[in-house]
Amino acid sequence: AFRVLLIPSLSPQFELRYNELERARTIFERYVQILPTVKAWVRYAKFEMGNGEVALARGCYERGVEELGEDAQTTRTK
Repeated sequence: AFRVLLIPSLSPQFELRYNELERARTIFERYVQILPTVKAWVRYAKFEMGNGEVALARGCYERGVEELGEDAQTTRTK
């Protein structure tokens, strides 16, 4: 089975800790380009919602549907 490991440069934890929202947003943009999954888009949208950016969160969901299609499947791992 093929596994994708998130490298630190694709994890915005450091930027979020220091409230560097634009830099974190840039990392999320790279994240959804490199790993275009439902999980990635939802994570990006939750980031925006957590920062009170409802319109940007809605945009993430809309872009995710556009990129992946309305029938995109989610996979659950234990």
